[in-house]
Amino acid sequence: MPGGSDIKRPILFIDIVQDYPAMGGVARVSEQVFRLLARQFSPRVLSARALARHLGLDAPDLAYLDRERHVAQALARQLPDAILFFPNFQSPVPGRLRGGTSPVISLIHDLQFAFLAQYFPPQRRDWLSGAFAEAGAHSDCLVFVSQTTRRHYLERYGAPRNQAVIYNPIGVEPPGPRPPEAGSEPFLLASMHAHPHKNFAGLFRVFEALAARLPNLRLLLTGHGRETLPGLAELAHLPPGRIRHLGHVEDRLLQSLSYHATAFVSLSEFEGFNMSAALAACHGTPLILSDLDAHRELFGQETLFLPAHIEPEDGARRIADFLGQPHPRYAWNWRQACNPAQVGAIYAEVIRHFGG
Repeated sequence: MPGGSDIKRPILFIDIVQDYPAMGGVARVSEQVFRLLARQFSPRVLSARALARHLGLDAPDLAYLDRERHVAQALARQLPDAILFFPNFQSPVPGRLRGGTSPVISLIHDLQFAFLAQYFPPQRRDWLSGAFAEAGAHSDCLVFVSQTTRRHYLERYGAPRNQAVIYNPIGVEPPGPRPPEAGSEPFLLASMHAHPHKNFAGLFRVFEALAARLPNLRLLLTGHGRETLPGLAELAHLPPGRIRHLGHVEDRLLQSLSYHATAFVSLSEFEGFNMSAALAACHGTPLILSDLDAHRELFGQETLFLPAHIEPEDGARRIADFLGQPHPRYAWNWRQACNPAQVGAIYAEVIRHFGG
């Protein structure tokens, strides 16, 4: 990467995605990285949301990505010397190495659209592909949340001018006593927002078969979008309470559930990182995960890998065997790499290369 500069530029953080918390991990990472950079560079880190509202440039009636594009381009004209940080792939402003005045750093979470075409209409896939290509063309540096995401991007678009892999920050708090929401029986925790690729239907089918083998085991779910999920009511032949969705929960409760769970489970069809699994791993909780590249990269200790669309009886048998084994608490191999202080320091180092 190029060397730094003595000029202390403002850092414009394009945090529009934070107005859409139901998007899940992307919004959460944006919020956390903004706070980490503010600690490193305050008062030079500026919120695009707050500044756009102050200047009357917010355009709240636009759809999310159209609004983000509008705000980023308008604020780049207002602050031509700022470093622009895009926390969610779209980088509609040419960076300094492309002839612009502002260095541009863009964060790439995953390329789900390129792997799960069934969830993206052709026009949408084309638009997303163009936006990811534009991010590489415009950015002075691309940051990837995992080696898997980096590899997926390079295979599709080629190497960017500068790049870094920085794992997502995972804050860990003491779990405290078992919360009332967990009940007294053993439970699997599935913490994920209601997006199609999370494969709730497959998870419910496997748990339905598992419940016949482990009659005291329950499935607890957390995350936005509970009201949109099919399947909960249809499992009426299971005793009431065997599957319970708590909706979005505060971080303290999620920390405690992640610690006290018998295991964390995700049969997602695609992930670029999986923050919920990482939180459980930070607590040394066993993991039951779909066999994905990103999961293989990050996890493995006390982990059962299953095909995302495993036949329910086979999945139930393998999970029951896994849960029947002893699983001591473990120190996750990537915990230090995801420590927020370390993540913030690495982001700061990247920004300083571009005049920060």
